[in-house]
Amino acid sequence: MSGEVHVHPSHAEDPTGYPPCRVAHSRKVMKGEDKSFAAPGAEWRGVRFDAFGLFDGHGGKDAADHCAEAFVPALLNALDAPGPFDPERADPEDVFEDRVADALVRAFAQVDAQFLARDIHSGATATMCVVNGRHVHSAAVGDSLATLDCGHGCAPVRLTPEHRLDTSAAERKRIEENGGEVRATAFEDGKPVGPLRVWPGGLAVSRSIGDRDGKKGGVSSEPEVSAVLVPDSQPGFRLVLASDGLWDAVTVKQAAQCGAKLGTGPCAAALCKLAQKQKDNRDDITVMVVDYLADAADKSPLTNKPPWRTELEVAWPLSRRRRYDPVLPASARRRARVDGDAEAERVEREAIEAARARAAAEAARARAASLEETARGRDARVDEAMGHVDALRAELEASEATRVAAETETSRLRRELVEARETQILPDLAALDEMESRLHSLAGSLRAREREVASLNGTVEAQVMERRALAEELRGARDREAKLAAALEKERELRRRAPRGSQNAGTNGGGKDRPMTKSMSRAFKTLRY
Repeated sequence: MSGEVHVHPSHAEDPTGYPPCRVAHSRKVMKGEDKSFAAPGAEWRGVRFDAFGLFDGHGGKDAADHCAEAFVPALLNALDAPGPFDPERADPEDVFEDRVADALVRAFAQVDAQFLARDIHSGATATMCVVNGRHVHSAAVGDSLATLDCGHGCAPVRLTPEHRLDTSAAERKRIEENGGEVRATAFEDGKPVGPLRVWPGGLAVSRSIGDRDGKKGGVSSEPEVSAVLVPDSQPGFRLVLASDGLWDAVTVKQAAQCGAKLGTGPCAAALCKLAQKQKDNRDDITVMVVDYLADAADKSPLTNKPPWRTELEVAWPLSRRRRYDPVLPASARRRARVDGDAEAERVEREAIEAARARAAAEAARARAASLEETARGRDARVDEAMGHVDALRAELEASEATRVAAETETSRLRRELVEARETQILPDLAALDEMESRLHSLAGSLRAREREVASLNGTVEAQVMERRALAEELRGARDREAKLAAALEKERELRRRAPRGSQNAGTNGGGKDRPMTKSMSRAFKTLRY
């Protein structure tokens, strides 16, 4: 996608007299992890400046999204940090120029600390450009690059270095001195192949935003800052900020030639298309083209002008310098800078370290709050588990009571059956049917209680053995019940087969019924109920 923003339509509408500016973006989305922003017309203490940023995420888009949202507020906050100049007594333009380099370093540190506090393990490369009139400051970590081109025979220049381990011996040395390991991930015929990476983390770059694991191996968020002063003899200039998806396929010179005669939007689209033609380009490609024009009617700052030749020089790195001398002659409203004294350097460095310490403390407090919340959640779960254990204990007690009641009932039935056998009472059919029905009912009750005991004992391993013992006893009761039922059935069969006269003869010894004894009466009552 592409878009264009017209910042300053003409000199007349631009009260600062800065060149008119146009911005355009173009993207080829493969992973969706790139992000960019343009903040033209930003202001600090009455000083107007433009800020542009491009961020190439890895391991997800979270880091790139965070950078795009947080960098401008972080830069403004860093510009307000204490310094050796009093803004009330100094020219705000001079104060801005003196502070912007270190402010970029502080902004990178602040954005990095904020993202690390979110406990996300992804990261992003970051490239920032701040333009104040014809002063261009750039800061970057990773392998996204920014270039500046004035055209008219002036060669384009890279504003930011590349922090790839494959190409930077200094960065490899820095990583190893900070406890990291630099090595390839694959070998062929005993020789390493593929890009060099830092371990832990596995990054191919030595500096980035985020990448919590890589920080343990020396991956840094401190950018290298550069400064360029575009001379008044140049009518305009063009900035190109792009992710490694472009620079892996296109050189700085090719990029300058590709869109020299095009406006911002067509130039950004043409660069994306040129990179896509390369084989195996499966990375996201994000290109931002910013034109500062001599006249708002111009299509490009690189055409239709006399062929001035002015070699641009880049002053970098500035990340460890408080102030700098302009590389080229400045305009009349800029006075000469001198290097700051050692005390100013120390104060600035202490301010940076204090900001980092505050950010680390905030991250630690957030982590402690998170751990405290986790502990409270665990305590609640423990309380819930203890309540569940108490409920299981109550169920076990109820199960034990049920088991005891079942054993008592079984013992009573056993005694009744033994007593009935010993007395050799032959009850009438109605009493036998009633007893059989009651025995079936008792058996069903016992089976229901057995299922209840089994359900309760399923939650407590200790009750398994008790359930087995109860089951054995119940099986014995069923066996005896089956034997009694068989005996009763046999008795019924015998009674059905016996002739009526013989039955009377058997019951009347001398023509009279034998009287029922008290023990027989009690047995019948017991069997009946």
